[in-house]
Amino acid sequence: MKLNNLLLKAVENNIDWCDAVAKSHNLITVRTDSLWYCTEAMPTYYPNAITRHDRALNNSLINDLLAPIAKPWAIKDSFNNVNHADSRLISLFSAHWYGYQPQNARPLAFDFPPLEFVNTLADIAIWIEAWGETPNNNAVFNEKLLKASPTSLVYLTEFGQVTCGAALYASQGVVGISNFFGSIEEQQRLIRTIQMSYPNETIVGYGDEAELTLLKPFGFIELGKLNVLQAN
Repeated sequence: MKLNNLLLKAVENNIDWCDAVAKSHNLITVRTDSLWYCTEAMPTYYPNAITRHDRALNNSLINDLLAPIAKPWAIKDSFNNVNHADSRLISLFSAHWYGYQPQNARPLAFDFPPLEFVNTLADIAIWIEAWGETPNNNAVFNEKLLKASPTSLVYLTEFGQVTCGAALYASQGVVGISNFFGSIEEQQRLIRTIQMSYPNETIVGYGDEAELTLLKPFGFIELGKLNVLQAN
């Protein structure tokens, strides 16, 4: 799989993931050749639009498609190409796309525990509490998301307590990973366990410099940069 092809798969996988989250909240989404978007208010942390190729956004498109949305709304500029100095957008944060392919696996002496999966409403509540980022009891993840899409909420435990977790989403021939939580050591234990649990799968995602640094010892490489922009 060529590097640029893997970047495109990472972008499309992330779009599929955001689309699944939106639909689990009964929101209507649209996918064009250049853009995925939702003109309704998205769950917290999720953008209203994601670019699908280089130079997909311009001021006219922003005005036509996203003007009806109550502010604030956000756009994920997947290829870090929007010149927001010339628009009504401000940058919220930038990040790195990253990927791991099985042939890049680095042998590490590691006894990995069994990966645990959220299966019930009670499990979802435990995972969300451990994640600790649900704003004002406004749940992002729900039972519909797990039942209607290839989503897995995974975690590890120690002495009966959840120590780390993440969301996995399989599409586009890759597994997208997001919503990491836990200490650095626990997150590294989790990513290695995921690699061992999915030995033949290519894994993609995005995160800040610290997250990329955390993953590099496990064979992950940077694929490109993105920027998340908000209406000014």
